[in-house]
Amino acid sequence: GRVRGVVIFVSDTDRSLKVYRDVLGLPVGRLPDEEQAAQRLADGFGLGGFRGRITPLEGQAAVGRITLVQSDTPQLGAREGLRTDAAQIGQSSLVMSTPRLEESSRELKRLGLPRFTDPVDLEYPEWGRFAEFAGFDPDGVGMSLLSFRPVPGGPQTDLSAPWRHLDDQRVGPILRVALKVRDTDASLALYRDLLGLEVMATRVIEDVHTMGLPGCTVKLTYLGPGGDDGLGVMVLVQISDPEPSVLPPPPSDRPYRGQVAVVLSARDAARVTSEARERGYAPLGSAGFFDEDGFLIALEEPGTQRGSLFSV
Repeated sequence: GRVRGVVIFVSDTDRSLKVYRDVLGLPVGRLPDEEQAAQRLADGFGLGGFRGRITPLEGQAAVGRITLVQSDTPQLGAREGLRTDAAQIGQSSLVMSTPRLEESSRELKRLGLPRFTDPVDLEYPEWGRFAEFAGFDPDGVGMSLLSFRPVPGGPQTDLSAPWRHLDDQRVGPILRVALKVRDTDASLALYRDLLGLEVMATRVIEDVHTMGLPGCTVKLTYLGPGGDDGLGVMVLVQISDPEPSVLPPPPSDRPYRGQVAVVLSARDAARVTSEARERGYAPLGSAGFFDEDGFLIALEEPGTQRGSLFSV
C-alpha cells in the first residue's frame, strides 16, 4: 500500500549521477548479484537481451528508493511531446525533502537543467510553510525539492512526519510520487479500488500559479497508507481551469528514456497484476502495466528484499 521505489530509465548514468549523487547526496549502492538483477529487469519490463548498467541509490529508508537503469541493448527511444515549460497530464514528479534547498537549486541550475520555478514559498496553515524548487533531471523526469518549517503548535500528521527532525541534513528518499492525471475518480478505480491504496487526504487549491501554468485549480489526492514516517505516498494531481496539455501515449512495447516505473507494495502482487491486465491496463514485460494516463506501474509483495525490482 505504498510506493516502494522507482526505476528510472536513463540515457547516461554518469550524467544522472551528477544530479542524484553529487547534488542531492544520494550514495550509490551495490547490487547483490548483477546478472540476476539484469535478468529480473529484462523480464519485468520487456527488455529482452538486456545489456546495460543498473545503479541503485541508497536512501535512508526501506521505501522510496531510486534505481537508475541505462539500457545499451536494446536501445531506448525518447518520449515524444514532453514539455519542460509547463505541467502536462501524463507527467510524473519525484518529491524529495532537503534542508539544502537554496544550495541544491543553484547547483541544479548550474547544470543547465530546465525548471518550472526558482524556490518559491507555499503555505499550508495546518502544516506549515514550504519552500519548493520544481524542475527536471537530465532525461526530463520531474523533480520537486521541498524544505519545510512547521507551524508552532500545529498538528503532526502522517503527511508532515518527514519534516519532524529538522536537524537532519540529508536529502530524504522519495516522500511522494506525484502523477498528473486526467480524472482523479478514474485513477482511484485502479489505485484505491484494485490496488488497495488508502485515501489519506484530499485538498483543492484554487487560483494557484504553479508548474509553469497560469492561475488554475489543483486537486491533490494523497494515497497511503502513510504511517509514522510519512514516506512512500502517491499523489494524484488533477489540474483544471485551465486543463494542461496531454502527453502523447508512451510506447507500449518497451520503456523509453526518462520513463519512471513506480513500484508499489501489494499483497498477492502476481494476482493483482493479472487482474489489472484483465481490466484492460496495457502490459509491459512480466511485471509492469500502464495506467490510463500512461504511467508505468509494477507491484511487489510487502517485505520483498532480494529479488526486488527497484532495489535489486
